[in-house]
Amino acid sequence: LMPSDAGVLTAEFKINFFFFFTGDYLVATGRVEKPGRNLMVTTGEVVAVKDGVRRKVALIVATMMVVSGNHSVQN
Repeated sequence: LMPSDAGVLTAEFKINFFFFFTGDYLVATGRVEKPGRNLMVTTGEVVAVKDGVRRKVALIVATMMVVSGNHSVQN
């Protein structure tokens, strides 16, 4: 969604933790909700899986800033 020479900065984020992790493993997924030229809004969630039962344990909303032309900010 951005040029290969661009860097990414986190402009803002909020994490909601719903439960402590108690499970066999975690699954984290993320997606871009609103792509933009300079700012992108993203979301992510973490699900704990225990004995095949999935339970959402955390949710994040983050605003990411695309930085181009600044060599001090690189991926």
